[in-house]
Amino acid sequence: MKTHLLPLLFCLANISIFAQTHVPVVIVVEDGDSHKKIAGANVSIKEAGYITKLTDSNGKVSFDNIPVGEIEYNVSKDGYQFTNGRVNATTEIKSNTF
Repeated sequence: MKTHLLPLLFCLANISIFAQTHVPVVIVVEDGDSHKKIAGANVSIKEAGYITKLTDSNGKVSFDNIPVGEIEYNVSKDGYQFTNGRVNATTEIKSNTF
């Protein structure tokens, strides 16, 4: 039985007087049952051109210059169930977690 990957998405905003249209995004991937951080998971974001990056030893991966608005993501790793979804990136200083 495959375990579910649980991606956590953090949208980090740049503070500026001017409106930002792009923000950095950090995704943390963890096991859906044990909540252990998963290293080596493949993460891609449609708005980043589906460039795939691997999570580090803390289960984190960063994408720069992601447009504000709805983001479509994919997460996969051997031995786990493929996960995809959508979330809204914002310029507000807060975390979007799913």
